[in-house]
Amino acid sequence: MHETKNNAEPSTRWVTAKECAEYFSLSVEFIRRLTQAGEIPAMKIRGLSRYDLEEVERTFLSYDMPSEDSK
Repeated sequence: MHETKNNAEPSTRWVTAKECAEYFSLSVEFIRRLTQAGEIPAMKIRGLSRYDLEEVERTFLSYDMPSEDSK
């Protein structure tokens, strides 16, 4: 018999760059630039970057991120 845990945490919901940008009120280009620079965590799923919003938010809160206007 297989037993399930009642207190298991919900699984991570991976979102696209567009959804991540919308959530943080940033441009998709800026999210992609941060991803390429290694500034925010992302996972490749079927060749496309996906984001865990909670993990990205923790990253934003942990240190000063460059502004969207900086190059």
